[in-house]
Amino acid sequence: FENFNPVQSRVFEFFDKDINALIAARTSAGKTVIAEMFLAHEIRVRGGKGMFLAPLKALAQEKIDQWTDPDSHFGDINISICTGDYRITPKRQMELDESNLIIMTSEMLNHRARNIKSEKSAYLKDIGTLVIDESHLLTVPGRGEHLEVGLMKFTQINPKARIVLLSATMPNNGWPIPQNRF
Repeated sequence: FENFNPVQSRVFEFFDKDINALIAARTSAGKTVIAEMFLAHEIRVRGGKGMFLAPLKALAQEKIDQWTDPDSHFGDINISICTGDYRITPKRQMELDESNLIIMTSEMLNHRARNIKSEKSAYLKDIGTLVIDESHLLTVPGRGEHLEVGLMKFTQINPKARIVLLSATMPNNGWPIPQNRF
């Protein structure tokens, strides 16, 4: 495409800053492009490693298929996937350590972060930007707990990583907004 849409244009003002972000925008507003902006900046400019959390194994597979295509702008970097379909062998561990971009499910982040000492998952400490797709799942019973615990453990392991939350349906219905916090 030739131009960013209004949501992407707004994000363009800060994607390259050392910030955390919550992008709540409707479906088809270009959130995947926003994720790519943050991740590409991390990998290509900051020289770091990126991670993309997909809510489902099928969506993680879709992203790796899309981003490893030679015609993709990510086609020239090392990308790995880590879902329940893949066993963590020494070879897979080395692949994850050497990847520029890792695509993972929230359940797998939860598991890998809880077992970091036994698995020696150094790649979690190397992530500079973590993008969480469908972050509204934090509020969904049976799914949100994995994302919440995984995110909490990840930020303990790697407190300097940028966190980017993406959601088309982030609820805004009665969450209390603190008044006069300062």
